[in-house]
Amino acid sequence: MTLEKRKKYGLVWNEERTKEKFETDAEGKLPVLVKIKSKEIETDSDKPTHILIEGDNYHALSVLNYTHEKAIDVIYIDPPYNTGNKDFHYNDTYVEKEDPYRHSKWLSFISKRLKLARNLLKDSGIVFISIDDNELAQLKLLCDDIFRENNFRNSIVVSRVKKNINERSFVKSLNLGHGTLFFYARSENSLLKIPTKYQQKAERWHAFDAPGIRNTMEYELFGQKPPKGRHWMFEEERAKEMMDNGLLRRNPKTGSPQYKLEASDVTLLDTNWTDIQEGDSNWKFENGEKNVEFIKRLLGMYPSNDCIVLDFFAGSGTTAEAVMELNKQDEGIRQCILVTNNENNICADFCYPRIQNVIQGYEYEGNEKNLLFEEELTINKLENAQEIYDIYQNLRRENKQLFDNVKGELKNNVLRLWGLKKTNGWKQGLGGNLKYYRTSFVPSETTDKNKELLTKQSIEMLCLRENTFEIVTEADDYKIFRNNNKYTGIIFDQLSIQKFKNEAIKFDKPISVYVFSLGDDDFSDEFSDMKDKVKVCSIPEAILRVYRRIFK
Repeated sequence: MTLEKRKKYGLVWNEERTKEKFETDAEGKLPVLVKIKSKEIETDSDKPTHILIEGDNYHALSVLNYTHEKAIDVIYIDPPYNTGNKDFHYNDTYVEKEDPYRHSKWLSFISKRLKLARNLLKDSGIVFISIDDNELAQLKLLCDDIFRENNFRNSIVVSRVKKNINERSFVKSLNLGHGTLFFYARSENSLLKIPTKYQQKAERWHAFDAPGIRNTMEYELFGQKPPKGRHWMFEEERAKEMMDNGLLRRNPKTGSPQYKLEASDVTLLDTNWTDIQEGDSNWKFENGEKNVEFIKRLLGMYPSNDCIVLDFFAGSGTTAEAVMELNKQDEGIRQCILVTNNENNICADFCYPRIQNVIQGYEYEGNEKNLLFEEELTINKLENAQEIYDIYQNLRRENKQLFDNVKGELKNNVLRLWGLKKTNGWKQGLGGNLKYYRTSFVPSETTDKNKELLTKQSIEMLCLRENTFEIVTEADDYKIFRNNNKYTGIIFDQLSIQKFKNEAIKFDKPISVYVFSLGDDDFSDEFSDMKDKVKVCSIPEAILRVYRRIFK
């Protein structure tokens, strides 16, 4: 069937010509996880255990389709933008700008992963995707198809570091001053908190009239009626209360009524994020680095601080740092799952050391930057320009002795004042725990031997599924793990069920039990006397059902 006949409306690309290397490399195999014990970090059992998976993200997402189906609250990804400048390679070859199948290769690559990722989102889950103009149009149509067009919520414009083109007289295109963030929901049940930004505003007075005609709001005030076609903002009784409380006055210059807006330090955000940089120019990272504060803003929009965050293009690990910083700020228990390959040692040299430093702390030297003042300058604020400037100067004087340098800047119409301190010493870690896994494989042929092998190799997947990592019992015929809220039992020999029960009956928390079976046996009768606290499942069939759907 021709491409044109395949779809009447939407995105169509040539998938047949763009098979990925991992699809042939993994033929006849099923992905599993191998624990890298030497890279585990444990500091506090009361804090979340974060997950780092090293490997192709398609294989990792396949595993997560079993361990975390409909369990993820927030997904954030920053995929390769397919600029043609060696930021995206396909089948071990960088995709050049002149490649006639450049867009098809990228779409095949990203669509496979987004389809797997959609299965992971809770009904209330949300997803954010950073992108630039190279694949923006294609990605929008693709996401409309995968996540459904009615679940598209916003396209957010985010400021980015601008290139200096002042020395050029002519250019082919304008400087790209923003990145784009697509925001999709899993369903109509997905809600978020309206984000705010710090913006110190002085006390100010605004005109008391508003457009439109309302008969109950056209009374005389300070000897005046509202201008033609306008009305006062509140009814007469409310206006009198405001005057009594000093919140309504006559404009000293024009005599028109004014109402008072109290000083504030936050303002609600829309989709135009000019106040924050998408990237972090302080990082010397080949493919760019996202700003921690930018990621924190995204994650902070989710209503709960007890949630699971997934980033399957983890890069240098910015999302993990953002999650841990947010947890510290609001005493949250967010858990982060990161997935990255180890191309150019990105996982070994960047991602893992960064997470380790954030958890355990590290020695540092440099400048500590403290934001003392921030105000977005607009035409409407010109009337209060002197007040804004006075606040700025007062803060500058007050903090001069507290910092090595107090520095002002005006960027993107935002006035900021920074306090700089030369520092060196020890940066206190945020605490927490990390489990490190690599993707591996077992044969996919459904023999009894391979089923037994898959079961033995699925221990880490089952612990990840249940979020139970602390070993309680490690016998040849069964293993027991726990966390603060529940237990997980994995039984390799059905003859050992009673032996397992003799130990498990003492537990005072719920128990998820996985029993090896060559078929798909129901073991509920064997645990009928413990049914109030036991949930039992036959393996590896439960895993194979998921894999048959993915690798059909």
